[in-house]
Amino acid sequence: MQVQEVMTKKIIKIKKGTTLREAAKILIKNDITGAPIVNEKDKVIGIISEKNVFRALYPNYEEFYIDLDIIAKPKNLDDRLLKIVDLKVENFMVKDVVSALPSDSVVKVGGIMMARGIHRVLVVDQKNTLLGVVSRRDIYPAVFKMLLNIK
Repeated sequence: MQVQEVMTKKIIKIKKGTTLREAAKILIKNDITGAPIVNEKDKVIGIISEKNVFRALYPNYEEFYIDLDIIAKPKNLDDRLLKIVDLKVENFMVKDVVSALPSDSVVKVGGIMMARGIHRVLVVDQKNTLLGVVSRRDIYPAVFKMLLNIK
């Protein structure tokens, strides 16, 4: 089975310059867990997931050690969150985007997802034009059905 048989062709894209707040709204509104980030020419420059958004909202270990008041005073964390949600998605997106061709095997792409610990892969043509998105929700059932002969 090929990726083109299970990929989602309706692509929700987020434009470069969009705030983290707006990106989160787009993900929630469209009931998706991630989306490609595109530039002014509609070319993919990254991808953002709900996990990236969630990570961006909270301090990392280094930030905790530098400013222990983040934990001690909840208002400090609230103030930090209010600043972060208005930063641009390109500060938090994954730039090393994994892509597949429509003719790639779902087994191959599923293996790449497992090996890389990712949940979605962009589907592009030979000219790197975005054609669709394939996620774990698409790949895993297809592989299970094929390998386990489930109808």
